Amino acid sequence: MLKLLPFAICLLLAGEALAQSAPSSTAYGIWTPSATDSCTKTIHDSYSVIGPDGKRYPTWHPPVDVATGCTFGHEHGKDPRNSEVYDLTDGLPFGVANEALTAYDPLGMRHEDHVGHKVEWLNNVKIGTVTCDFLTRIHQGTHSADAFSNNAHELGYFARCTDGTELAINKLAAFGQPGEFIKGCDKITPITAQPAMPMDSPIGPGSRNIPDLACAKEYVLVPTGQTSQFFPGMYEPWESENSIFTRGGKVLAYFDPSFAVTNGARYFDPAQPNNLAYAINLCYMMEANGDKVQGTNNCSSVSNKPPIPYTDLKSPFNGTNRTTTFIQTKVTNDRGPAIWYTDPYGGNAQTTPFVGSIQQYIAPIDNTATLKIIVKSVTVNYNAQGVHAPN
Repeated sequence: MLKLLPFAICLLLAGEALAQSAPSSTAYGIWTPSATDSCTKTIHDSYSVIGPDGKRYPTWHPPVDVATGCTFGHEHGKDPRNSEVYDLTDGLPFGVANEALTAYDPLGMRHEDHVGHKVEWLNNVKIGTVTCDFLTRIHQGTHSADAFSNNAHELGYFARCTDGTELAINKLAAFGQPGEFIKGCDKITPITAQPAMPMDSPIGPGSRNIPDLACAKEYVLVPTGQTSQFFPGMYEPWESENSIFTRGGKVLAYFDPSFAVTNGARYFDPAQPNNLAYAINLCYMMEANGDKVQGTNNCSSVSNKPPIPYTDLKSPFNGTNRTTTFIQTKVTNDRGPAIWYTDPYGGNAQTTPFVGSIQQYIAPIDNTATLKIIVKSVTVNYNAQGVHAPN
């Protein structure tokens, strides 16, 4: 006699089958282990979620797999599941804005690597009489030449406050000018790089401040008697300014987190292929006048040893030491709909979806009278077992 499964179990099995058959996003499955990573690609790909578009995406995972103890060689920052706004994130899929851009602008698609996705959050932040929870996800690669030229980087921003403020946003943030960046150690001087991708990347009000060879020579390679200053010499802050606005130009929300890395793996050197030089090599470098790394600093643990590659586990330049700053979260959507559809850059917001649009959630309120500007920073070194550049 055929035994029937309970209805709830049938629904569960059907849901699992549908999830397994979900089409893969471009971002899913692109990571492969290096010789020093002990986790398999299969284990890594098991950390996935179904995005709002029905596709499978990679998501946050710990640097060490809990079940097996194997290492992935990279980290994604703080575990988002402990954030009070994790329920707003759809499981935090990595790559949703890049995927939308592929449909929105097929000739200008933007694909970012897996390891650059970084997560940070703060719970119970007091802002006057209001209490807020924030979570942000940024793609900030500090190991490759990508950010020298490309100013469009995926950003997720999620917030909830006791005054009714609520945001769930995914977009490509435009950090300054395409095809150039700002010299990291002075945050003023523009440096021209290769053309950006997409070639029609919009100009953004933010900035990518990236160290270059001149920064290294000024602050890191110094005469005897001085001490090398990797901060500010190799300091890399990115500053964002993000608006969600309608086709008519009305701003519905504004937020401006910033992201800084103090031990990135690379810097800009116009004499190198792809303009790409590695910070670890500074530890062994000497200028013609004798200037070199001096004093106790990032190089102290490796400078007296044979040179190591930038991917070595012993390199201190692995992009794990980061500061995230939350500043403003403005909502000006009084009595408006909560669900909007924008282009991948957060513009052209309208109430019906269109090709390449991203669904955004913006609470139907105006919080400008209650939510004030703050400068709330969190600095964490996310170094862990097995983590190395590229990270």
